[in-house]
Amino acid sequence: MNTDINPIIEAILRSVAVDEIYQWTFDHDDKKYQMLQVNLTSNAGIRFSDANSLINKTVGSYPNVYINVNFTHEIQQKWIKV
Repeated sequence: MNTDINPIIEAILRSVAVDEIYQWTFDHDDKKYQMLQVNLTSNAGIRFSDANSLINKTVGSYPNVYINVNFTHEIQQKWIKV
């Protein structure tokens, strides 16, 4: 069974300025996992390490939920270079 991510998303939105959140679900070795890709706004006024730490503290207590944090402009630059 997948973890209800609504409380996780609400907690993330209360802690940092978010541009986008994507949810990915997958199965591996007969276990279900979820990943949240959190894209932060570039003008959030927070350092990446601080935002990453806040978000990971929020998600840390949920089993089988993983986090990937990025700044939106960094993701866009990666796609342009490909």
